[in-house]
Amino acid sequence: MLGTTIQSLFLLLIIFISAPLASYSNAYPLSTQGRWIIDDSTGERAKMVCGNWAGHLRPMIPEGLDKRPLKELVGELVKHKFNCVRLTYAIYMWTRHGNHIVNDTFSNFDAPEVVDGIAKNNPSVLNMTHIQAFEAMVNELGAQNVKVLLDNHVSEPKWCCNDDDENGFFHDRHFDPQEWIQGLTLAAKHFANNHAVVAMSLRNELHGPRQNQNDWYRYMSHGALSIHKANPKVLVVISGLNYDTEFQFLRSKPLKIDLGKKMVYETHLYSWSGTGTQKSKQIWTKQPLNRICADSIRGLEYRAGFLTTGKNAVPLIFTELGFDESGSSVEDNRRQSST
Repeated sequence: MLGTTIQSLFLLLIIFISAPLASYSNAYPLSTQGRWIIDDSTGERAKMVCGNWAGHLRPMIPEGLDKRPLKELVGELVKHKFNCVRLTYAIYMWTRHGNHIVNDTFSNFDAPEVVDGIAKNNPSVLNMTHIQAFEAMVNELGAQNVKVLLDNHVSEPKWCCNDDDENGFFHDRHFDPQEWIQGLTLAAKHFANNHAVVAMSLRNELHGPRQNQNDWYRYMSHGALSIHKANPKVLVVISGLNYDTEFQFLRSKPLKIDLGKKMVYETHLYSWSGTGTQKSKQIWTKQPLNRICADSIRGLEYRAGFLTTGKNAVPLIFTELGFDESGSSVEDNRRQSST
């Protein structure tokens, strides 16, 4: 997957705040004010338009470094008006492989063309540790005034997600809660003084048969407080159940932890979101578009949108939204035409 092109970095977008009067933010840190994320230096709403950049796969370095120099990759983001990146990583990169050399890791893969590409475009990366490679990425993003949301995508470096991937929920084979908290803490401490990092997420798309609310409350609270203690300047981004689509249980039992003005929730929106499984997206071909669109909006409001309303309103961001751009999915084509 390291051979991906720069275009693939922009398939998923996240918008922190999309209010018409919001201005692009260059400041650090950010905080919350009701449903809004604000620039602490001005007190005004902050608008962050972000691209998703994968770094959680087996090589444990951000994709594309074999194709273009890092400075050019980041420059491409700036050219396309992105001022933020959701940079994904695996917990094991911090807890098990942080001091391993990138070139040594590639010796376990049959990918000589990727190594040759990195040697040509970003030769110094091969002799870095995985942590150093990530830091180099964050530093270059910061140098070009692109902010970073560090996203814990998985524990075991691999693609995400399937219900049986053993990465989905607490106490899965590759989701030990204590090692997870250790990894979050290491990442938070490492970037505590790096002004490019404005937010950290707890976990991408909790999923699988072990899901339960008791463990969600227990461990998400511990993880959020661990990040906040290690780096109180960053926003702490909290994900829900069922592939980050469900928060409705918070209606009757809010998450009561003190993160100051740093708590943000995230959700994802795809053609199958809220229907339970990706197979369920077939509903887009079984019902009239106006009906399924209305049902989807109502479902989104019920599952997550309510978090932005009322006296205890908090920001809710879409950290993934998208559709199959190849045109091969009838369901995604119909969903796209309805938006």
